[in-house]
Amino acid sequence: MFGKSETDCGTPPMLTNGHRTFLNTTVNSTIYYVDDWIRAYYGMASATQHPQRTIPLSYTRAIQSFITCLDTGNWSELLVNCTIKDCQNPPVLQDGYQNATSTTYNSTVIYSCKPGYRMIGDNSITCLDTGNWSELLVNCTIKDCGTPPMLTNGHRTFVKSTVNTTIEYTCNPGYDLNGKRNVNCIETGTWSILEANCTMKDCHSPPVLKNGFVTVSTTTYNSTAVYTCSSGYDMHGPNSIAYLATGEWDKLDANCTIKDMNTNQYLVSMEKIIRTLTE
Repeated sequence: MFGKSETDCGTPPMLTNGHRTFLNTTVNSTIYYVDDWIRAYYGMASATQHPQRTIPLSYTRAIQSFITCLDTGNWSELLVNCTIKDCQNPPVLQDGYQNATSTTYNSTVIYSCKPGYRMIGDNSITCLDTGNWSELLVNCTIKDCGTPPMLTNGHRTFVKSTVNTTIEYTCNPGYDLNGKRNVNCIETGTWSILEANCTMKDCHSPPVLKNGFVTVSTTTYNSTAVYTCSSGYDMHGPNSIAYLATGEWDKLDANCTIKDMNTNQYLVSMEKIIRTLTE
């Protein structure tokens, strides 16, 4: 006559996000869930004599528990579970943004730079099985537009040329500025279009000298007007004026005065002239 067969609980329950091996599933067999691994014991046997049931490193044990094969042929309730590790908030990138839809194991965070900044390095990090983010090896550097454009017959002064810098232009003496007088370093890392230009100032006609006349070749910056008195008049004061950087002629300080002659001699001379003309 055969003896009574030993009760067997069958295959122990699966652990989501974990795995296990086992040697025995009969009454009083116990499987322990401890930290990130599980060992199956049968009676008082050494744990080293039995395979291990382990939870992947990317998961953490929520509750320390075990199950036992009951004499009813059922396993006791499994009160352990594995929760996926969470790396929490990803590191902040200065002058940049992050796109993180998840922060758990194997999640990836993609970084981008603010407008006007250039990315240098790897633009992503990953949540590792340690529960930590991989190293952030990227930085955002502000874009540089380089040397600003030159202005013909003008100049500009600048100490930096990075995004959002504004450069103002001025014309050289004797020139007028037309158009927008500045350029900006824009987000693309290029200068906005220089719309300014410098045109030479024109003073137009120089002032009139009473009892005299003027000779001038041009009426623009650095031109000179030369004056001469009419016949019978003497020049007093400077005989020339210059065109100034302000766009005006210099002050005319000269004047022409009638020549001072002996009255009697003058009348005799005039009489001779009149007689000659009437003969």
